[in-house]
Amino acid sequence: MTAIIDWLAARARMVLVLVLISLGFGAMAYTSLPKEGTPDIDIPVLYVSVALPGVSALDSERLLVKPLEAELRGLEGMTEMTGIATESHAGILLEFDFGWDKAATLADVRDRVNRAEADLPDDAEEPTINEINLSELPVVVVSLSGAVPERTLLDRAKVLQRRIEAIPAVLEANLRGAREEMVEVLIDPVSMEAYNVTLPELYDVVSRNNQLVAAGQVESTSGAFSVSVPGAFEKPSDVFDLPVKTNGDRIVTIADIADVRRTFEDATTTARFNGENSLSLSVSKRIGENIIGTVEAIRAAVDEEVARWPEPMQMAIQVDAALDESIWVEDMVSQLESSVLTACILVMIVILASLGFRSSFLVGVAIPCSFLLTFALMSALGMTVSNMTMFGLILAVGMLVDGAIVVVENADKRIAAGDGPMTAYTRAAKRMFWPIAASTGTTLCAFLPMLFWPGMAGQFMGQLPVTIIFVLTASLIVALLYLPVLGGISGRLSRLLGERRARRQAPRPYRRSFFGRVIGLVVLNPVGPFLAIGLIVTGIVSVFSYYGEHNNGTEFFTEMDPQRATVYVRSRGNMSLAEEDRL
Repeated sequence: MTAIIDWLAARARMVLVLVLISLGFGAMAYTSLPKEGTPDIDIPVLYVSVALPGVSALDSERLLVKPLEAELRGLEGMTEMTGIATESHAGILLEFDFGWDKAATLADVRDRVNRAEADLPDDAEEPTINEINLSELPVVVVSLSGAVPERTLLDRAKVLQRRIEAIPAVLEANLRGAREEMVEVLIDPVSMEAYNVTLPELYDVVSRNNQLVAAGQVESTSGAFSVSVPGAFEKPSDVFDLPVKTNGDRIVTIADIADVRRTFEDATTTARFNGENSLSLSVSKRIGENIIGTVEAIRAAVDEEVARWPEPMQMAIQVDAALDESIWVEDMVSQLESSVLTACILVMIVILASLGFRSSFLVGVAIPCSFLLTFALMSALGMTVSNMTMFGLILAVGMLVDGAIVVVENADKRIAAGDGPMTAYTRAAKRMFWPIAASTGTTLCAFLPMLFWPGMAGQFMGQLPVTIIFVLTASLIVALLYLPVLGGISGRLSRLLGERRARRQAPRPYRRSFFGRVIGLVVLNPVGPFLAIGLIVTGIVSVFSYYGEHNNGTEFFTEMDPQRATVYVRSRGNMSLAEEDRL
C-alpha cells in the first residue's frame, strides 16, 4: 500500500493536476447540489379515502370503514390501522414499519381495496390511495388578489399555472380557492306549459345527452374504423340548441323554455391575502431539485408573465409569493456555511500557534480539499445539502486535520535531521500510513452504527454519519497521498526563495513538568495504577448514577423560536360559509 506514495512522489505534476481537478469538481458539485432544510424522509404511511355523498358519519362507518378494515387487516409490516368516518367520507390510515417495501405494499393495498369495492355501496366513489410525501409540500405559494371579476382572476391564475408547471424542476402547481365553472339552466315553468313540455321529457333529453356514444366499427377493404357519436357539450350554445321535442313543424330547444348562463359552483371555502379575495398556486418541486434555484425560476417565470399583462391589469391584480421555503433554507445554509468557516478559522489559529506558518499552511490545505472531495462524492451519490450534512462538516473539521498534522510534524523532524523536503514528506507518509489509517478507521467505526439507526430518527439523522465518513475518508486521501507531494514542493520552493530557518536548537536541560510529576507518582508507585483505575471506575459510575436520577428527559428536536404562527378558531354548531367567514 505504501508503494503508491513513492509512485505519486515521482509524478508531482500529475498530483498537482489531481488536486486542482479535485478542487474544481468539488466547487462545481457544491454549487449544483440541491439544498434543502431537512432531509427528505420516506414516511411509511398510506391513507385510503372513499367518498359517498350525503351519508352520515354513523352510516359511513358501517358502509365504508368496516368493509375496508376487513380487507386491509393483516397487511404485512403494518403496525397500526385507524378508521376515520365523517359525513360523506371515510378514510383508513395505515402505518407501517420503517424500511418497508413501498412498491410491494402499495400493490398489496391496491389489490385489497379493489376487492373491498364489491362490498361498498353502488353510489360510493372510487377509493383513492394517498401517500404522505414531505417533498410534495409546497415550496412557495403564488397568490393573486385584487378588485377584479372572479373570472378574470381565474383566467390569469390558470395562465400562471401553465407557465410555472412548464419549469422542469416543478412537480405541480395546484390551484387553490378557485370555483369550478358551470352552465346554469333556469327553467321557465310558463314556457314549458306553453310548449307542452313535461318535466320527465326534459329530464330524459338532458340525461341522454352530454356523452359520447360508441357505435361500433365500420369495416372496409382498407381497414376497420371505430365510430362514435359525439354528444358532449363543448360550449354554452350546445346547451341552447339542444332539442327537447317537436311542436308541430317547430323544434322546441332548451333556449325556448330556459335561461342558460355561465356561472360558478357555490363556494365551499374562502381565501384572502392581506384582506383581499385571492386565488393561490401551491407549487411543489421534484425530488432532488435545488429548492433555492427552483423558487428563483418560479419567481422569474411569474415576473416575466406578469410583464406581458396590460398595464391596467398589472395595476389591478397583485401577485405575491408567500410561504417561501427558499428564504428559510438559504438563511439556514448561509448560517451553517458561516459556522463551518468559523470552525476552519479557529482550527487554523490553533495549528498556526502550534506548528508555524509553513506547516500550518500545509495542514490547512487538508480542510478545503477534504470538504470539496466530500461534495464531489455527495453529488455522485445523489445526496443533498441539508442541515444534517452541514452539521456533519462542522463536527469533522477538528478530526480531518489529525492525519495531516502527524505527517507534517514527522516530516519537519526529518527535514531538521537533514533529509530533503520530498524525501522527508514521503518517508513521513510511509512511516505514519498505518497508524493514520488505523486512527481514521476507529473513528469511522464510532459513526458506522448510526447508519443503521431505525425509525424516523434514523431517516432524519442518516446523512450525518454518511457526511462524516465521506469527510474522514477524503482527509485520509489528502493526508497520505496529496500532502507528501504538496509538502515536498513547498519545501523546494522555500529553499529556492532563500528561506533560512534554524531547525536545530541547542538542547535545554531536562525539567520535569507538573504533569510529569503527577504521572510519575501514579506510574512509579506500585499502588498508583490500581488507585487510578479505581478512581476512574468510581467516577464513571458516579456520573451515570447522578445523570440517571437528575436528567431532564429526552427530546428529539430542541426548542426553537417559531417563524410562523397559525390561528385556529373553533365554534359550536353547523355554521354557514358566511358565518365562518365573519369569524
